[in-house]
Amino acid sequence: MRHLIQVKTLRIIAICAICLLNISVYAQTSVSGKVTDISGEPLIGATVTAKGSKNATITNTDGNYSLQVPTGINVLTFSYLGYTTQDVNIQGKQIVNVQLREENNSLNDVVVIGYGVAKKRDLTGAVASIKSEQILTMPVTQAAEALQGRVAGLDVTRGNGDAGQGVTIRLRGNRSVSTEKDQLANYNEPLTIVDGMQGVSLKDIPTSDIVSMDVLKDAASTAIYGARGANGVIIVTTKSGQVGRPRVSLNSYYGVSNVASYGEYMSTEQYVAYRLERQRGTTAAAGNNWLGIPKTAEDIFSADQMAKINAGNNTYWPGIALHQGYQQEHNFNLNAGNDLTKIYLSGSFYDEQGLLARDHYQRFTGRLNVDQKVYSWLDIGMRMQMAYSNNDKRSDPLNVARRIAPYETPYEDGVLVLNPGNIGNNANPLLDENPDNWQNNIYGTRFSGAVYVEIKPLKGLSLRSNLGVSADNSVNGMYYSATSVKAMTSSDHKNGGASKSQSDYRRFAWENILTYNKTFADIHNLTLTGVQSMEKSINTEMTFGDANPPEFPTLLWYAKLTNTNGLTGNYKEREYLSFAGRVGYVLLDKYIFNASVRYDASSKVNGNWAAFPSAGAAWRISDEEFVKNIISSDYLSNLKIRGSWGISGNDNSSDYVSQTTLLPQTGFTWNGSSAATVYALGTKIGNKDLTWERTSTYDFGVDLGVFDNRVNITFDYYNSKTTGLISLMQLPSTAGASETYRNFGEVGNNGYEILLETRNIANKKFQWNTTFTFASNKEKILSLPNGTDVINQYSRNCLIIGSPVEVAYGYIIDGVWQIDEADKAAIYGAKPGDIKFRDIAGGANGEPDNKITAASDRVVLGKMAPDFYGSMSNDLYWKGFDLNIFATFRVNYWYSSDFITKYDPNSENNAPFVNYWTPENPSGTFSRPGSSYVKNDNVMAHTMTLLENSFLKIRNITLGYTLPASVTKKIQINRLRVWASAKNMFIWQRDPAGFDPENVNNLGELMTDHPLNRLVTFGVNIDF
Repeated sequence: MRHLIQVKTLRIIAICAICLLNISVYAQTSVSGKVTDISGEPLIGATVTAKGSKNATITNTDGNYSLQVPTGINVLTFSYLGYTTQDVNIQGKQIVNVQLREENNSLNDVVVIGYGVAKKRDLTGAVASIKSEQILTMPVTQAAEALQGRVAGLDVTRGNGDAGQGVTIRLRGNRSVSTEKDQLANYNEPLTIVDGMQGVSLKDIPTSDIVSMDVLKDAASTAIYGARGANGVIIVTTKSGQVGRPRVSLNSYYGVSNVASYGEYMSTEQYVAYRLERQRGTTAAAGNNWLGIPKTAEDIFSADQMAKINAGNNTYWPGIALHQGYQQEHNFNLNAGNDLTKIYLSGSFYDEQGLLARDHYQRFTGRLNVDQKVYSWLDIGMRMQMAYSNNDKRSDPLNVARRIAPYETPYEDGVLVLNPGNIGNNANPLLDENPDNWQNNIYGTRFSGAVYVEIKPLKGLSLRSNLGVSADNSVNGMYYSATSVKAMTSSDHKNGGASKSQSDYRRFAWENILTYNKTFADIHNLTLTGVQSMEKSINTEMTFGDANPPEFPTLLWYAKLTNTNGLTGNYKEREYLSFAGRVGYVLLDKYIFNASVRYDASSKVNGNWAAFPSAGAAWRISDEEFVKNIISSDYLSNLKIRGSWGISGNDNSSDYVSQTTLLPQTGFTWNGSSAATVYALGTKIGNKDLTWERTSTYDFGVDLGVFDNRVNITFDYYNSKTTGLISLMQLPSTAGASETYRNFGEVGNNGYEILLETRNIANKKFQWNTTFTFASNKEKILSLPNGTDVINQYSRNCLIIGSPVEVAYGYIIDGVWQIDEADKAAIYGAKPGDIKFRDIAGGANGEPDNKITAASDRVVLGKMAPDFYGSMSNDLYWKGFDLNIFATFRVNYWYSSDFITKYDPNSENNAPFVNYWTPENPSGTFSRPGSSYVKNDNVMAHTMTLLENSFLKIRNITLGYTLPASVTKKIQINRLRVWASAKNMFIWQRDPAGFDPENVNNLGELMTDHPLNRLVTFGVNIDF
């Protein structure tokens, strides 16, 4: 018994000893304190880490923290976004209070570049970075709009005010040309990459999910993307989970929209005067009497029309079609993680009602980002996003509304009038507000997902493999009845129609990235990168329709089509294979060198391979001792000069253009029996020698920071040349086909960009920061086949050597022929009141020939791109209030005004109220009503629409207020900000018509029938 007691006693002692040993080994000390900024304000959510361990926490709403620190660790690391990270020795301390200084030097900011990251100080190319706090300053339909005016050299426009409409992006001008102008916009769009994945639409990404958007502008930065980077690269990085307790954020806003500006159409009084003058002008032409025979309204208008005029009817038809819209977005996200697992989860709902009834767009988006550390040498993760959109679109009610006489009314005895005034091929613009008359619905689901595995077998060496898949499925169903606007305004399908089209897009990509980074002897830093990439995409399309559908006033009409004989389909498949390598070398942290090369093959150019090399160098002069001895770092904070050269490519052709198409035809019978099927060449012949467009770019830049980085200036000058342009060319009739794609010609771009950032006032109570961008680009077609210009009827289809890709090409207008010039006008077949076009050439020696002809007298009037453009953003902070005023400008650019097109001096339709010529108004700038001179020649009519403009716009004003932490902590909220914003409120421009000057599409056309909106929104940002 005693022996058993002794054994038990020994066991108990052993167990206690082991426990004491474990307690000794895992003993921890509790350290607490407060983290503030230099003004004493608490920093909420600052991260506190026991250096060398996994123990970490974040500060609460008072800036307080408490952390268990393992024995043997004597240093805590304090970090907060936008502030300098600080290490503090805590040996012998249990209370540690820390003040963090705001990060004034952004040179150590990490910038995402092609297949890697780099410090801003180590860049040799032209790269701009926009952070999340800048992106969230205004409500936007899609992420790309947040770049408007914030990156020098990047031009972003939304030329269509329809709900959910996309944008056009140009970076440093156009490089590609095309006689297929509808494709030109796509050929010159920058490459977009989201979390390493290509082909993800920026329309689907809520701005609250974005950490940064990095824009690679020069070829040395984009050449690593080879054939995809000729037009620049936009890299979007979404949020990842962070270590610490789970954090939930809610970002929400709602806004009301109205038309930003719209042109003036004739009132009843103006329209009556116009019709009288038109009749007078027509009579004058017949009698050769420029004063004409006076008429009265009773001589022109019917008794019914006169009754409406005398009743004082005055309907502004575009106004009754335009309505108040709204825009709202609600986004929540969850951010959580520990040392092993990090998760970011978000959901978003976007809803926009356009300015036209039943012009509606909705989008639902979900995102899940996961990063998992499996072992110290192995990481895995995924990035996934799903988006569903539903878009109801209208036809074109404003185009029919403007034709109707203002004395007509939309209703008679409470019943909607089908065609007010009984104008041929016209309709009441309100007809399609009835869903039984019109439905045009586009809905679709877009998925993008990628998984990665990253192995780090050795220090500084990593191998990352990314496998990405994206899919886009969309369905477009359309139905219109016999009493719809479409049926009543067209000569075909008078009984209505229905159609359904479906598109299925899939993309697969696999990339392997090998990176090695090592520092030698503390002065040499070497980074090596190798890339292998494979990509395949498949797109299938199907369309069928019925010209005489039964009446189906339900949303299921498109499933009940009675005739599908018009079934058509399309199939496209593309493949890319690429290999790339890059070397980066930094000596003494001030001499920087980079070089890369990429080899690409594309099925679009018959699998032809091409190499795209680049090189860049930079010198941080401000880090030289001889400079520091002359100028204090307090005055010269940063001075770096850099230069780069590179070649990037483009394969901007349609699919399968390297192959000749055979089309089945029924040509003859065999032995008197049924007809045999034969095959003949299609209209386009293949070109197996087709290869890449190649853009070579030189870039010289200077980065300057003075007064402790209170003022920062970035300057870039670039010069690029694109050779081997791909475009559709006409063939002689003897070729057996009419067209082929080929490489031809050259385009050059050169220009400069300036980014100026200043911290005007920075103290405890008040801060004022300004960001200014300025850019100018000169674009020129350097050569075309046989040195011959491509001249077409409209300027947007012309390619002219020595001019930009997109030009205003037409006649020079010298005013209007006056009465005392009647004899001279007659030489040109004109009369007083007609537009006077300048006679430039056509004679034997290139002299005027007393004729106005398209071949001899048209010239380049100007370019569609501005001479220069830019922006200014001012941010002010005072006692919790923040104010952002954002302005943009464009100077000296041309466009084709759809508004002017609607003035037809030989029509009885209503028209824009313009300053037209009459004998009593000889200063009028538009032709006299009744004149058919211009409208008889579409080229002359097109010239009348070409206008030059400049504008300054206050695009956005946002005022916000962040509640004090002492208030929010009582309701368990870390941060609460409320804000209000006004968009497109103030515009100053040269064009007197009054339309929003940014309402220009990618063809340089002012889209008056799809006006932009003016938006006032109210929002809230909450962090829990």
